[in-house]
Amino acid sequence: MAQELAKALGSHARVVSETPADADAVIFLGGLKKFKDGEAAAAVNREAFLAAKSFSSNLPEDGGVFVTVQDTGGAFGLTSAPVGVSAWASGLPGLIKTAYREWPQTAVKAIDIEMGKRSAKAVAAALLEELHFGGSALEVGLAQDGTRREPVLEMQQHRADGKKSAGLAPGSVVLVSGGARGVTASTLIEWSRELKLRFVLLGRTSQKKEPLETQGAATDAEIKKALLQKALAAGEKVTPKDLMAASKKILAEREIAATLAAIEANGSDAAYYPVDVQDAVSVSHALETVRKKWGPVAAIVHGAGTLEDKLIADKTPEMFDFVFNTKVSGLRALLTATESDPIEAIVLFSSVAGRYGNVGQSDYAMANEVLNKLAREEAKRRKSCLVRSLNWGPWDGGMVTPALRGHFEKLGVALIGLDAGARFMVEELNERSLDDIEVVIGGNTIEPDMSAREGQAERVYDIIVDPAKYGMLESHKIRGKVVVPFVLALDWFQRIAGPAGLSDIQMLKGISGDCKRLRLIVRGETLQLQSVDGTPHYRAVMGPAETDKRIAAPTGLQPSGIKDAYKGKLLFHGPAFHVIASELQISEDALSAELKAPKPAHWKHSRVVTPAAFLDGGLQMGILLGAHVIGKRVLPTRAGQFILYTREIPERVTCSLRVNKKNDSGLVYDVLLSSNDGTPVAAALAVEATAVPNEPSVSLLPRGKVGAK
Repeated sequence: MAQELAKALGSHARVVSETPADADAVIFLGGLKKFKDGEAAAAVNREAFLAAKSFSSNLPEDGGVFVTVQDTGGAFGLTSAPVGVSAWASGLPGLIKTAYREWPQTAVKAIDIEMGKRSAKAVAAALLEELHFGGSALEVGLAQDGTRREPVLEMQQHRADGKKSAGLAPGSVVLVSGGARGVTASTLIEWSRELKLRFVLLGRTSQKKEPLETQGAATDAEIKKALLQKALAAGEKVTPKDLMAASKKILAEREIAATLAAIEANGSDAAYYPVDVQDAVSVSHALETVRKKWGPVAAIVHGAGTLEDKLIADKTPEMFDFVFNTKVSGLRALLTATESDPIEAIVLFSSVAGRYGNVGQSDYAMANEVLNKLAREEAKRRKSCLVRSLNWGPWDGGMVTPALRGHFEKLGVALIGLDAGARFMVEELNERSLDDIEVVIGGNTIEPDMSAREGQAERVYDIIVDPAKYGMLESHKIRGKVVVPFVLALDWFQRIAGPAGLSDIQMLKGISGDCKRLRLIVRGETLQLQSVDGTPHYRAVMGPAETDKRIAAPTGLQPSGIKDAYKGKLLFHGPAFHVIASELQISEDALSAELKAPKPAHWKHSRVVTPAAFLDGGLQMGILLGAHVIGKRVLPTRAGQFILYTREIPERVTCSLRVNKKNDSGLVYDVLLSSNDGTPVAAALAVEATAVPNEPSVSLLPRGKVGAK
C-alpha cells in the first residue's frame, strides 16, 4: 500500500522506515498493519510518536505536513461494527490533535480508512483524494463504501433519574487502579456512600508504618524538619532530595490510609494492594486473595495515570513509555486479570486531552484516545455491561498543581470541583443508557483549542486555503487574480456557529488566493477570520438565529429575455460558480431565477449545512441587480443576518432578491432561497453591496426592455 501511495503522490514521495531529517511531509501508515494482538497494535502508537518527534526536530519553514493513517473501521470505532485488536492502535488522533496545538504552521490530519476488500491501489486513491480535497479537518473517517465522516461532540445536559444502570448489587467487588489517592479516590468515597461495595485498590505506593518522629507533623515542611532532626540525631547525612522523597512517600501513605478509612466509614469495605497495575501477573495474584475473601470481581475502575509534560520535540521515548503504558498497559493487565470474572461495569478515567489534544501531552492524549476506543470495543463485546470512558476536564485537585490552577484560571477554564466530579461519576453510572460510552465532562474545558489573549478564552481553527484543495477558487477570479469568495468565509463561520446562526457578517479586507493559511478565531460570540499575521478579513457574530423569520418572495416579476446570465460581461464567475440555471425574472427593484447545484468536484470541501454555492448565486444576482437598479457594478461587503431554515438542501432552488435601500454608492437587498414548492431553504438579510469605484456605468438591460412582450 505504501508503494502505491508513494506512486500516486509523485516523484518526490518515497517509502521509508524512519523519518528523514529533510522531510517536508510525513504520512505515517503504521496504523494500517495487520496486528497479531493488542500488544503489537499498541506499539504502533510509540512508532507514530517517534516519527512525529523526528519530524518536529527539523520542521520545514512553511510547517510542512504530518498525517497519520489507521484502519479502525473508517469511523474511529464510533459505529457498531467491532474493530478488534486495532483499537489498541487508536491513539494516533491524540498525537495529531496535540501536534495541531504545538505546530501552528503545520498541516496535520488523522485519517481512519477502512481498507476492507479494496486493493492497495484503491486505498491509495482514496487517501490521495482526502489529502488533496479534504480541507483542514483534523479527524476524517473514510469508509469502504465511500462515506466520509468527521467525529462530532453531541452536547447533552446531565440529569440523574435514579435508575441503577450499573446493575451492581450491594457487596459487589470493584477493582480500582489509582483509586487510593487523588480524584479517583474522591469518586470512590462518594460511591461508597450511596452503595455498600467492596473496593480493591491497586497502587504503586507501598504501605509501611510511619516513623514515630513524623506522626505529629502535619505539613510537608514539618515532616521534612522532623526527618532532618531524626537524621542529625543519628549522625546520618541526608540531602534535600532525600527529604523530599521521604516526605512525599509519607504523605502518599497517609492519603491511602485516609481513603480506606473514609470508604469504611461509609459502610463499604476496602483493601489496598501495592502492585504495579501494568503487571498482569501481580494483579492476578492479588485477585486470588480477593476472590477467596470476597468473591469475583464485578466492576473495574481504571483511574491510574501520570504526566511528564514536554513538547513532542523534547519528550523522550522513556517519558512516552511511562505515561502511555500506565494507562494502556495498565488497562490490558486489568482486563487480562479479570477475563474470567462476571464484569458488569467498566469505568475508565480518560481526559479531554484525548478528545482535543494538549500542549506537552502527546503521550497522555494518545493513551486516553486508546482508552476511549477500547471502551467502545468492550461495550460491543460485553452486551449487558455498562462501559464508560469519562473524558474529564481539569479537576481542582489531583494532578492539577497550584501553578496549573492559575494557568487554567487565566484561560477562563472552569475546574471540576472534587465533590461535583465525584457526584457526576456516581450519577453517570446510575442514569445513562448503555449507549453513552465516551463522555466528555467539564464546562468550557471541552473547547477544541484555548489560548489566552486580552484575558479572554479563545478557540482557534487553522484553515488551509489552497487551490489544489479548493478547486472552485480557480473559477473565482477578479481581474485575473483568485479571490476567496464571501460565501466561503460564511461557510466556515456557519460550521462553527451551527444552529446559533450568524449576524453582522462583514468583509473587512478581501482574501487573495495567494494566502495559504487562515485562522478562524472565536472570542465569545464573535468570529473573526484573519491571516496568520493577524490581518482581519471577515467578522461575524453568532446568533441568535431567527429561524421563524420569513421574508416573502417578490411578486410581479416578468421575463427579462436573459436566459444565460454568464454570457454578458457583468459576472466574472467561472464554471464552478455557474449556478444560475434559468431565465432571469425581473421587476423595477427585484430579481429571481432558478439555481442548480454545481458539479461536486468543485465543492468537495463544503458541507451540506451551508448552501454556499447557492448563496453565491444569490450574490451573483446581486451584481446583476446593482447593474439594473443603480447602473453600477457592486460587490457584497456585509450581511445583516444569515438564516438556515433546513439542513435538507435540494438540488435546485429558486433565488429571489429584493432591494431595501439604494443610492449612488450601493444598495441593500435581501436574498431568499426556496424550494420548488415555496418552502424557505435559507436567507441572507440586509446584504450591503458597494459600487466598485472607478468603473464605468453598466446596465443589465437596454432601456425599455423590462416588461416587453
